[in-house]
Amino acid sequence: MFNLQSIGCAVSLGIFALGCSASLGRQASEVGLSRASCEGGRAEGDAELATFQGCQRIRGDLKVRGVTSLAALAALETVDGALEVSSTELRSLDGLEQLRAARQLRIEHNPSLGNASALGSLRSAEDVAYVGNPELDFPPALRLTELHSLSIERSGFLTLSGLEQLRRVDSLRVVGNRRLVSLAALAHVERVDHLVIERNRLICGALGILDHLARAPWISVIRHNPTLFAGDTAHLVPHAPLESARVSLRAGESS
Repeated sequence: MFNLQSIGCAVSLGIFALGCSASLGRQASEVGLSRASCEGGRAEGDAELATFQGCQRIRGDLKVRGVTSLAALAALETVDGALEVSSTELRSLDGLEQLRAARQLRIEHNPSLGNASALGSLRSAEDVAYVGNPELDFPPALRLTELHSLSIERSGFLTLSGLEQLRRVDSLRVVGNRRLVSLAALAHVERVDHLVIERNRLICGALGILDHLARAPWISVIRHNPTLFAGDTAHLVPHAPLESARVSLRAGESS
């Protein structure tokens, strides 16, 4: 005969076992959805990108092409190498909201991309490039003070608003941006070693062109910008020309 105490103990053990089973199930599910570290690689299309779902860190490079969504990267926080998003029909970079660090970030040749604000959490990068994104009006607000290189080429930016925190850019390229009017957002940059400003038809020198540099860049290439004049960029000419320096201030030259 079972007494009431025995029955109570059996019930309690049963409830405890069910609770442990549910907890283990949840943990297993969470492990399946979130992988701390994944090998880098190439994702050509949504199906291949889905294999990176749940990855928080990419070891090496991740090159993403031809996708319609970046939702599979919603857990991604760090890319040890380069993150490249190119040749897509994406309208936004939604899915990259958790990205904190990438050694290189390259957003290239995305003809429909109009919003990059999902990159606003990026805190660490060495090289950033926006190339061939004609519908992208503004760069995302980045909390970066230094970059090894920044390339803004053939993009739809009107201004560089969002980059105000930059203080140093070793290599700066601003090339072929048909709608870019102002570089005023770079007013706080104090050092650029290699500067190229080329084939930007609307940049207004009166709004300021790197006016607070501590010294002129070692190498300056400034040409084919019909609305810039020598007086706007005289402070960007190396004071003691180096043998390797190439300087052009022919503001009115045609491409």
